Amino acid sequence: MISRRFCGVGVALGMAIALVPHGFAQDLVITIRAATLLDGRGGVRHNITLVVRDGKIERIDPSPASAQTPPTGS
Repeated sequence: MISRRFCGVGVALGMAIALVPHGFAQDLVITIRAATLLDGRGGVRHNITLVVRDGKIERIDPSPASAQTPPTGS
């Protein structure tokens, strides 16, 4: 079963990658903080920050333990 949080990260990442190449913004940088990241090869990383630039994943960094995520409407 896929959690809502994972679905939310997937949707946000999909939108970030889909919108940038179509001229939505030329130099748009999107930062996504995720509690759990599945890499598609069986790997799992926790508490990461994903940076997307020009429609491509630029880097994946560990998130600081003190980072706060604002609540989302649900």
